[in-house]
Amino acid sequence: MNSKLRRIFVPMFSFVTLVALACTCGAFGQPQATATPLPPAATKPPVVVPTKPPIVAPTQPPVVLDTPVPTESEQFTGGVDDFSSDYGGWETFDGAAIEDGIFYVGPFSDCADVGSDNPFGCFTQCLVCGQLTDYDMQVDTAYVSGVTDRTFGMVLRFVDNDNNGLVDPGDYYLDFELSIYDKYFAVWEHLPNGGWTRVLDKFEGSIRPGAKVNTLRAVSGNGGTEMDIYVNDNYVDGLIGIPYPTGTVGFVVGGRAVQAAFDNFSITVP
Repeated sequence: MNSKLRRIFVPMFSFVTLVALACTCGAFGQPQATATPLPPAATKPPVVVPTKPPIVAPTQPPVVLDTPVPTESEQFTGGVDDFSSDYGGWETFDGAAIEDGIFYVGPFSDCADVGSDNPFGCFTQCLVCGQLTDYDMQVDTAYVSGVTDRTFGMVLRFVDNDNNGLVDPGDYYLDFELSIYDKYFAVWEHLPNGGWTRVLDKFEGSIRPGAKVNTLRAVSGNGGTEMDIYVNDNYVDGLIGIPYPTGTVGFVVGGRAVQAAFDNFSITVP
């Protein structure tokens, strides 16, 4: 079995018009001063709305996650990763690789589509993050190539009971995926011996289409039993009653024939 990578002013131009005092002759030949006009109101610079830059290779040195995988006695404290280098903190393999400051996930030559009866493995896990319960996780992601209506996003929780890197019948899995083709997102859940369920399924206007960058965020709370989901800083939905409160996190593409890019990953834990 292949190990699965669940990774993919303008300064204000103030001006005053200087007006010279003018003198005109009155009816009796006496000079008559004219009033000096008020200067015009200063103009204000236009309001510039910042736009989200595309995912590009970073120019600053990375601030990486802790490199050792935490042991049971250690407490993972969170961190950020701009993927300037592959330091071994993520699963990487054929279909998941860090190149030029970007984590690319997909396409996969041999991978079942999400929701199928076959073992699902089109994802990569954060190795240094360890087993997480409550957390605040965020990443920038963008469509790169392949079938445009395929989905991609974040692994929210994976409990790999047989430790083979695939979602098998006995494993628990939860992810959040979006489609840039029709501005749609879904949350998929796999219950041990219970199959796949699309627990959330909704169109969302804040999703940016095409190859534009979308920022995904997931906040796990209440001991891992609840999850709030955001797209581009907009709350889109939430889950309660998650049956498995602890597991790994990562990146996912929803099938074989698509590639997505991931950058500027950050995660904090209480």
